[in-house]
Amino acid sequence: MMRSSGVSPWRTGWVVLAVPLLWACGAGEPDVPRAEPAPSAPSSQVMSWEDYQRSARRVVDGRELFVVEWDLAVSQEELRSRYEQYVSEQAAGTSGGLGTQTSGLIVNTVGGADDIWRWAARFNLRYCVSNTFGANKARIVNEMQYATANWEAFADVDFIYDSTQDANCVNTNPAVTFSVQPWSSGGACAFFPSGGGCVSRTVVIDIPSLDPAPPSSPNVTTATVLIHELGHVLGFRHEHTRNTIPCYEDSNWRALTPYDILSTMHYPWCNGVTTSTLNITYPDAAGAAGLYGWHTNANSVRNVIPTHTHDVTFTTQVGQSFFIPMDLTTNFAEGCFLSSTAPTAAHIRSGNGFAGAVVGTATSVVNTGVQCGTTTAYTWFRANFAGVPMAANGTYTVVFGTGAQTLQTTININNPYANGTMWDSTGGGTNRAPWDARFRVGRLGPL
Repeated sequence: MMRSSGVSPWRTGWVVLAVPLLWACGAGEPDVPRAEPAPSAPSSQVMSWEDYQRSARRVVDGRELFVVEWDLAVSQEELRSRYEQYVSEQAAGTSGGLGTQTSGLIVNTVGGADDIWRWAARFNLRYCVSNTFGANKARIVNEMQYATANWEAFADVDFIYDSTQDANCVNTNPAVTFSVQPWSSGGACAFFPSGGGCVSRTVVIDIPSLDPAPPSSPNVTTATVLIHELGHVLGFRHEHTRNTIPCYEDSNWRALTPYDILSTMHYPWCNGVTTSTLNITYPDAAGAAGLYGWHTNANSVRNVIPTHTHDVTFTTQVGQSFFIPMDLTTNFAEGCFLSSTAPTAAHIRSGNGFAGAVVGTATSVVNTGVQCGTTTAYTWFRANFAGVPMAANGTYTVVFGTGAQTLQTTININNPYANGTMWDSTGGGTNRAPWDARFRVGRLGPL
């Protein structure tokens, strides 16, 4: 994503996960804890400008950065402005108070648009793991697989590890979307879909600085830090930026869910919960599903070309029911159909089957051109909706067809991963369990 001109450097996507300033030190300084003054400390104990600047300084690839609020890279001028604000807050006794804004998991925005991966790219987020991790490489490979699987379980995205690129795992390698590399500047750092980062198109992590976990976040592991960093890669901002003091970053975000102090995107040490693990929480899952879409079973992984057991032709409407474990406002649904029998209409009903009321009618149905079956003749057809609220713990049925056209889709029979039921509209609604169609439903940001 492109950012608008005139934005200060720290707002261009530099996202550093580091331990608090008491653990930070400048290049060439001894790696010892630095004590921060307590929020109520008198002015005589305010950190000096020199110490404040030294504790925030980093040098990355020969480039000087200043890291504040534990994960924001700023210019020296911005650092000075923040220091003066810190001094004023100390003098007034207001530093460290809780913020008052309480919105939820948030996505970064650029020019008012969600900062997310567009339709094709989100299913091909390829990465490599640098051989320069040495003895820690196998560990990072496994932890990245754990972290990516966590997001893939809820967001309709696909991270792909390409080990063939590990020997050339750099951000200039066109075969990967991003590289995963070690660094020695403390904590970890990622980037947004629009770019930026301490190192462009790179997730970096300093294992020794996080292992063992610092006292401020004893339950955080390098694996859960990578979950947090991949949240940034998907476009998610810090949950704690809604705390106006001391964690406010900027207002370039959009709320997705209610505020979650235990979110993977919320630092434990920033008006958070010390015992937090940085694992994905229910609101995190809801926000990710709401932004990127969500699927109910393994058969619906979009980029996987499955071996289906049957191709079935319908001259009626065909539907797939879904159990929705979280609140969603749906703006799309997809079904896998033979291109020559394209659906021209779609709707969503409440409940399991055709008996429930219609809660939303598609404004259009389009062929995405993306293969979804065992041959290129099968493609995903997307039904666009203006916005259909779907309540948590509810069941809804996505229906394609007018009832007067032929539709051919691919299905699995006895699919062990099926969590919904396939239906056709024959006789007012016929349950085809245990059939399972390649249907999906969820929420997409701007395409």
